[in-house]
Formats: sequence, C-alpha cells, structure tokens
Amino acid sequence: MKKRLMVLTIIILLAAIGMAAAMTVTLNSATVSGSGVTLSCLGDATDEGTLTKVEFRTNTAGAMAVNYTNISLTLATHTVTREITGIANGNYNWNCRFFNNSGSDSGNATAASDGTFTVNVASNVAPSFTGTIANVEFAEDAVKSNAFDLDTYFTDATAMTFRVTGNTSIIVSIASDSQVTFSAPANWSGAENMTFIASDGSLTNSSNGVLVNVTAANDVPYLISIVPNQTWPANTNRSFDLSGYFGDVESATLNYTASSVPHITAYFSGSTVTLSPESNWTGSTAIIFYANDSVNVGTGNTVYLAVQSNSSANQPPSINSYKPLLTIVKMKDTDSRTFEITKSDPNGDTMTVKWQLDNADIADATADRYALSSPAVGNHTLKVIVSDGTLATPHSWDVSVRRGISSSEADTSAPMEATTPPPSIINTDYSIKKECNENNYPDPGETCSNCPEDVKCADDEVCTDGACTKKTSSMKAILIVLAIAVAIGGGIFLFYRLNTHKETVSAHRGGIIDSSRVDIRKVSDTPVSEVNDFYNKPKLVADTPKAELRDVKGQKRTEIKDPKDEQLDRYIREMRAAGRTEQEILTKLREKGWPSWQIEFALKKGK
Repeated sequence: MKKRLMVLTIIILLAAIGMAAAMTVTLNSATVSGSGVTLSCLGDATDEGTLTKVEFRTNTAGAMAVNYTNISLTLATHTVTREITGIANGNYNWNCRFFNNSGSDSGNATAASDGTFTVNVASNVAPSFTGTIANVEFAEDAVKSNAFDLDTYFTDATAMTFRVTGNTSIIVSIASDSQVTFSAPANWSGAENMTFIASDGSLTNSSNGVLVNVTAANDVPYLISIVPNQTWPANTNRSFDLSGYFGDVESATLNYTASSVPHITAYFSGSTVTLSPESNWTGSTAIIFYANDSVNVGTGNTVYLAVQSNSSANQPPSINSYKPLLTIVKMKDTDSRTFEITKSDPNGDTMTVKWQLDNADIADATADRYALSSPAVGNHTLKVIVSDGTLATPHSWDVSVRRGISSSEADTSAPMEATTPPPSIINTDYSIKKECNENNYPDPGETCSNCPEDVKCADDEVCTDGACTKKTSSMKAILIVLAIAVAIGGGIFLFYRLNTHKETVSAHRGGIIDSSRVDIRKVSDTPVSEVNDFYNKPKLVADTPKAELRDVKGQKRTEIKDPKDEQLDRYIREMRAAGRTEQEILTKLREKGWPSWQIEFALKKGK
C-alpha cells in the first residue's frame, strides 16, 4: 500500500513539473519616458490551459516586490503592459510571473531572467515669480484690455499655462500671449482680490494678491416702454403715472419734466403727470416727457395729445404705440426692417390698417406689422393709416436708405486704406460710456450725444451734454457770426492794403517801404477743428517733405506739405484707379470721420 502511495505522489510531482516547464514568459520591453516606465511581457500556456493571473515585480521601492497584479486573464496567451510613473533617478530590475490557477498559485512561470531599466531625469523646478503685479481699476461697463503681461512676472525653462483664482463676478481673460484683460457684467461695480497661478505641467507658483476695482458710473435713465398717446374731453384734465415707462439702473426714484406745448400745461406730483388744457380749447399737439436722476436726463418718446369737444361723438382711432420709436430710420438696401403699431378706438369701432410707401398703397399690407425689405437707395416715407371707416389716424417714418455692399462686392484689393482721422469733436460728457446700438430704440446708456440715431431731439430742441434742451433764439448767434465775419474781412482787407502798395506810394504816404515789408507767402488755410493739434504742421527738419515755390517777387521759398492732405490725395487716386465712383469714395471717407468739405476739396483738386 505504501509503495502505491509513493508511486502516485511521484507521478503527481512529475506532472506538475512538466506543466510548469510547458509555460513560458517573455519580457517584451521596458520603455522609459521622463520619470516613468512602461513594462510589457508575454505569457504562453497554450499546452497547459488558460492563464488566470499575472504579476509585475520591480525593485522601484528598494527591494524586489510585486508592483502590479492582474487577475482578469482568460486566454492561453496574454501580452500585459503596466505603466509606472514618478520614479526617482536610478537603475531598476523588473520581472513578471504568469499563473494558470490564481487560487493556489500552482502552475506558474517566471521570465528566464530579470529585465533592467534606468531613469535619468533632470531635476524640475517650479516657475519663478518676480516683482509685484499692480492693482487694476477700470470704470463700470468698460473693458480693461491688456492690463498686464504675465510673462513679465513669471519665468520657467518650459512652457507655462496660467489661471486665476478669487474672481466671482469680474471676468478675466488670459490670451495666448499671456496678456490679461478684465471686464464685468453690465452695470456691475465692486472690487475683488485675485491671485494668478503659473504651471509648467507639474509644478506651480502664485503671484501676489491683485485688487481689481470696478468703479461705479451713473447711468442715464432709459425708456422701458413708450408712453401712449392721450385723448380726453375738453374742460377736463388727464392724469397718469410715468414710473412704469422710465427706468434707471442706480435709482428707483426719478424726477419728471415735459417739453412746453401750447394750450396744455403739465403738472407733476412725484411720478404722476396731470395734463390740463385751456378752458374750452380743443385740438391736438405733441409732448415729450423727460426723466432725470439728478445727474443725467433720459428722453421719452413723442406723445400725441388730443382734446376733443364731445366724448360721445365719433372719435378717431388711436395709435397707442409704434416701433421704431424714432421717426427717422436709417437702413441699407440689403436689410429688412420691421415696423409695427398697436391701436385702439375710443368708440369701439372696427378698425382697418393700411400701409403706404411714398404715398402709394402697399398691396396686401393690412396688418399691424409690416417688414420693409430691400428698399431702393434714397429717402422714403413709410406711413401707416388706421381708420374706423370715417376718421383716420396716421403715423409715418422717414426712411433713409443707403447702399449696402455685399461680401462679393467688398474691395479686397484696395491699394491702401486711408487712416481714419481723429473725430472733429471731442465729447467730454462724463455720462457717455455705452456704445450706440443704432436700433432706433433708446437703450440704457444712450443719449442724444453718444447715440443721436436712437435718441432724437425734437425740432425745437438741441442736444446739450447728453440731454435735449429747448433751442434759444438764433438771432444773437447770427449777429455774433456776422460781426466776426465783418471783423475778419476787414482785417484781411487792411492787411492786403498795407502790404500791396507800391514802394513809392507807401514811402510818400509814410507807409512801410516795400524792401522792409514782410514778404507775403502763399499758405494753405487750415480749417478750424476742436481737436487740439490735429492740423498742426510738422516742424521743419531735414527729412520733412518740401515743395519748391516762388513768391510774388520770384524768389524761391519752401513750404511744408501737410502729410494728411498727401495721404488723402493718394487714397483718392488709388480708389479711382480701383474703379470706385466719386460717391463711393466720398461715403467711405465720411465713414472714417473726414469732414465733407475736405473730401470734396480733395476730389476736385485731384481731377
């Protein structure tokens, strides 16, 4: 019995030895990249069944030990890889073992010999920060572009990326060239402390705290919705609340005024206006309401007032609101613009709507809304007429249409582009800070100064410091202008007479001898401009362009040319060579801010 047991044991041992010998393991590679390594090995148990487990062993921790185990093997042959990162510089051994029985670890195989790999990575240091980033301040609703360059303060041997912390409302944009730009939500003001962080991919460094302050600015009151037209009987008053038509960013309480109109007096009590007509007066007129926050004044729409003799008689329909609010609309012949109204009839009569363009009915245009598409270039009148069958109420818009250039017509080969001159008027209105949307609707922040297209003053008003004010008599201004003109003309005539007498006559009369007289030279008059030094001539230096001229005595003299005139002349010549018409050249230069008189003079001079 013992012999049989011994024989059986020997057979089992020999089978196990044969099974282990049949399995093979091959170390494929150890690929080193930076401070990491990727290990790969192949196990083959084709004759012995399915592989169930693999172990990677390394001495990266100081002694040979299992670094990675995978027990999800299900095939007879497997190639297994393992990535190990963050290894210090040095020489390392590695190996791998495969098993076909993960439970008892029986039937395993190991690579014939250990593999080796070496890590040799240069030491990395964090980005350095030097200096102090100064605090930043900018106004509400403005943008602080290119406030500073982070590359000025952070340095590193490798490429860096940047981020910012500490901002919740202020918007920070870091461009690819490391320039930092700040902005904030509309009407937001306040301060936030921020920190900028530079990273080289593995190590970081931080800046000093940067206080970014957005200073508050007072906004102009704006029109929320148009004030409707008003109709009421004679010898009665009409009152209504204006607070629902005007708004203001900073103030919930506004003061109200109105333009002066004949026959009707406007009284204000808080936000309530009372319109009181003269006794027994009937008729119609128009009024404009204004809202002010004690700093800025916002302008309302034109409101038509009708006082009627008998409220029980048939009354005309009313156009309660209309869009665009302004009666002067500008558009391109490639655009489409929607005009619309709301209406009502005090007697409850059925109303009809008719649209006209230049006094001609538009076919099938009978709705409260009409879209004017691709109109002809020029000035047009678009009118809507609301009728109850007996009485009618009209409203009209003056539409100015200019030519729009499509992308295929755009001049992409123009030889040069004239530099846009500075504006002829510098606006110092501190309340102007928002861009003009030109949507024929007075948006918040738009005034008659910064957006005359959307905020239009009445015919009897002028725009002063962003607000429409009543015109004063022009007689005084006309007299002043005439007096100045007479004085200038007299001075020129006197100067001419004093400098053009013959020498003998001048000497006989005790005048100035011609040989002692200051030489009169031809000069080019410079137009008056409110922009300081805009038309100042450059100083005479060696490289200043000069043109040789002669005076009245035939003597040579030099005159400095105006580089702006030369640039304008050259631009006109090249635009003509490119096939542009005179009108197209005139339009382009007007859009760039050149005054019309200077453009027309240059156009005539160049012919």
